[in-house]
Amino acid sequence: AGATNRRLTETYRIANKYNPPKKVLPYFRYRYRDDWGLFLVQEDYVTVFRELDRYNIDGLVIWGSYDDVNTRQKCINLLNHLKDILGPVISTIR
Repeated sequence: AGATNRRLTETYRIANKYNPPKKVLPYFRYRYRDDWGLFLVQEDYVTVFRELDRYNIDGLVIWGSYDDVNTRQKCINLLNHLKDILGPVISTIR
């Protein structure tokens, strides 16, 4: 969370130098970086979104890679994750 806070603080510092200020659209991965096969769990999404909500962001980019969806089964796994975990968490925001 500390690194995220520092990055967003610096991003807003730069964005606010423009008139009107630039929009800020942070990104996050829906998988753990140290284990590409595992999706984030609900608690991790809640933590991420609560932290980002403090910054009143303009939107959010969900980041992945080709390797996450290069087979039918991987696409099905992602779809199920979106329907069962990520979607319900997002629907509770604001």
